[in-house]
This record gives sequence, structure tokens and C-alpha cells, in this order.
Amino acid sequence: AMQIKNAVIKIDGLEEIKVKIVPKATGVIINMNAKLNEDMDIPEKMQEIINKATSIVSDKLGIKVIKTNLTIVGLVAGRKEKEAKKKEEEEKAVEVVQEEAEDVSEIEDDDR
Repeated sequence: AMQIKNAVIKIDGLEEIKVKIVPKATGVIINMNAKLNEDMDIPEKMQEIINKATSIVSDKLGIKVIKTNLTIVGLVAGRKEKEAKKKEEEEKAVEVVQEEAEDVSEIEDDDR
């Protein structure tokens, strides 16, 4: 479980993870509880975490993985760098609106 945690925690946007391994006769079940950064593409990030955990157990440890369960137990607010990016995007959106307004006035001029 520690090996999985150490590898998976490096994934960007993953804030916290708890890993439990349930041994079964034919292999193991991996149960994970994670906290993600809310700015991430959550479904994509979940898949990335599941794939990583599964590959570590099956490839590195040579144990068959029956099932990998990932539960998102919380979302963590984005970092300050990301807030700055959001502001830039908002400014861009405003610029686009202004350009559209100019285009409209040009069309009106043509009609006169």
C-alpha cells in the first residue's frame, strides 16, 4: 500500500490519498480514498490515479489486481497560480466581447 501511495501522490492535482489493499484468493482489491484539486478534470484524474495504482501492483509487484476502487472524499480549492490564470482568461473574455461590439457597429455603418 505504501508503494502505491508514494507513486500515486506524485500525480499533479492529487492532494491526499489513503490506500488499503484487500487480499483475495485470486489477487487483490485496491481501495483508495483521495482528495483532489477542484480545478482538475476530475474524471480524467481519477482514471489516471486508478491506472497508476493498478500498474504498480501488477507490473512492479507482480500481483493480480481484481478491482481498483477510488473514492473522492473531498476537493481542495485551487492554488494561487491558477487563480491568476482565471483572471487572465476573464480579461480575454472581456476583450472578445469588446471586439464583437465593434464588429456590430461596423455593420450598422454599412447599412446607412
